[in-house]
Amino acid sequence: MPDLKNKLDKLLSEAAECQMIGSLAADAAKRAAYRERADQFRDLAEQVRTQISARPRRNIEFLLSRPESAASWLLNSTMLTSKPTC
Repeated sequence: MPDLKNKLDKLLSEAAECQMIGSLAADAAKRAAYRERADQFRDLAEQVRTQISARPRRNIEFLLSRPESAASWLLNSTMLTSKPTC
């Protein structure tokens, strides 16, 4: 997850930099090209943000879709950590 957050920060930084360069460019074609690039970086950042927000949900959906797996994992982990009562 930290890798995705770092990528998100990098993409947003690149978008801001392209936007700034585009606003300073004297040539109209260069302004448009840098602003388009900034939009592309923002789109990629939004995709990464969507992946970050979807990750925990995927884990919960998996456990809910396979309760027998969750139950067996819980049973096994409890059996391994419990002490015998004999």
